[in-house]
Amino acid sequence: MMLDNTKIRGIVEINRNIVRSNNDMNKKYLAALLTTTILSIPFIASANPDGESIFKSNCTMCHDIDQKKMGPSVKSMSTDSNVLRTTITAGKNAMPGFDGKLSGAEIDALVKYLVANQ
Repeated sequence: MMLDNTKIRGIVEINRNIVRSNNDMNKKYLAALLTTTILSIPFIASANPDGESIFKSNCTMCHDIDQKKMGPSVKSMSTDSNVLRTTITAGKNAMPGFDGKLSGAEIDALVKYLVANQ
């Protein structure tokens, strides 16, 4: 589940409405809820990495879906998920490895995106 600014604003507005009530218990509950929500946003966002975004920010300098650039097109890459995962993690030829630069979940999301676009 990705939270964009509109959803975050909605959560904040709901919480403001609760704060406007005169009940001190509601205010204390809201403060705890709002704090927990805000602190958990980075974890929620990173729990489901987006393969397309990862591809666009890390791969498009050298790769395209349909056309060869410096590296092969996605359509000409291996369709084997394990081969793709190993190549992304360790690198191959001129391509650097992304171990330590991308998390395991990000690499898995990228592999899923690559396979889906072949």
